Amino acid sequence: MRDAGQNWIPTSDRPWDPPLTVHGQERAKALGEALPGILEELQLPPIAAIYSSPFWRCRQTAVGLAIKTTDELKIKVELGLSESMNENWYRSWAVPGTDGTWGYQKQEVPLAELDVASLHPAATQPAQRVLDWKLSPIDKSIQGKMDGNHTSKSSLDTPYSMHPPNFESFNMQRARMKDTLELLSVDHPNETTVLVSHGK
Repeated sequence: MRDAGQNWIPTSDRPWDPPLTVHGQERAKALGEALPGILEELQLPPIAAIYSSPFWRCRQTAVGLAIKTTDELKIKVELGLSESMNENWYRSWAVPGTDGTWGYQKQEVPLAELDVASLHPAATQPAQRVLDWKLSPIDKSIQGKMDGNHTSKSSLDTPYSMHPPNFESFNMQRARMKDTLELLSVDHPNETTVLVSHGK
């Protein structure tokens, strides 16, 4: 959205959890339609499972990827596939006036000078609550495509928040992702699985 000169923050009631644009949804669907042919060309078996970050845009992407699966696979949500709970991520939505830029006003307004009362209330909650996709009332169109019985095998044990300041480092996030990949691979030996996460 920002690349198109628009601010993605107002597109969601939960500013940390913006949806895909219409174009993004179309691209996810197009990839989902192309995937069976790609797998066949690579001589890989059909998709056996799809896992997604709890964030709305990732779950939308996962739903698009599942459109050509033979068994209409339900999307399994994994906390370990979430993007980094670092200070830049919090600043991208929690600080008043933000435009979605990572590290928003980090130099101009250091952490110690932030007015806590002006922060988005969710920024002071443990990250586990912010990531609870089942609390979201905004994505009914894909809700039925989620595996509501799946319990995330991966976890975020640290209660990250903007206040008190407690952030995930780059190395911690990398270790979390690695652990999640290894954990999920145990259940799918010699199977094709799709994991939808974040890029930055």
